[in-house]
Amino acid sequence: MKEKILLLFFFTSSVFYCQNNNLDSLKIHLINLEQKINTLNAEKEKVKNQISIAEYKNKSVENPNNSEHGVKAIILYSDTNMYEKPDIKSNIITTLPFKDSVLVLDRYEKTNLLKIKYKDVYGYITYNSFIKSDNLLAVYDRTKANRLDFLTDKFGRENAFGILNKKYWIGMSENMALESLGKPEEINRSSGSWGIHEQWVYKMINNKNLYLYFENRILKSFQN
Repeated sequence: MKEKILLLFFFTSSVFYCQNNNLDSLKIHLINLEQKINTLNAEKEKVKNQISIAEYKNKSVENPNNSEHGVKAIILYSDTNMYEKPDIKSNIITTLPFKDSVLVLDRYEKTNLLKIKYKDVYGYITYNSFIKSDNLLAVYDRTKANRLDFLTDKFGRENAFGILNKKYWIGMSENMALESLGKPEEINRSSGSWGIHEQWVYKMINNKNLYLYFENRILKSFQN
């Protein structure tokens, strides 16, 4: 009887050990499977990306765009996304490195997306992803580019860029201020032996005012 009890105890213990050992093995196996799945998913995305590029290369050959009319532009940020469609939610064809160059073809309607050609592949990138230039501006906004040319002829290139960005600075003329900020809401003028002194008042956001102080039509100081 005693031997039977010992035998039963040994058998039960063995089963319990095997079950525990099997459970640990299954857990380890599951971890290994998950690692393999993650590796395969990463490889899958890589292959999908390669397929997208290959497909777009084929499309480019079948339907060549008038890329010779594009302008060269330089990427401003690292890992800039190039999208398959004019939508930042569409598939990412590839990512472009910092200071790489692309050919900008056209702006997509009134969005901030530009159609580009990169290594014989066509896609879309946001306007803010590029180092700004006159040629890029001409593609992005012809009206703004024409205004830049107009301001350059009138005030010089450096002043033209400042005006286009609605800036103001000591030494600018009244005409520059008008082009940059528009007409002020109020002008307070005084004159004397020193010449003409004017205070221009602009109503700004959050009920804050901007004051420009001109002497003989040149900006000498400002307050905001």
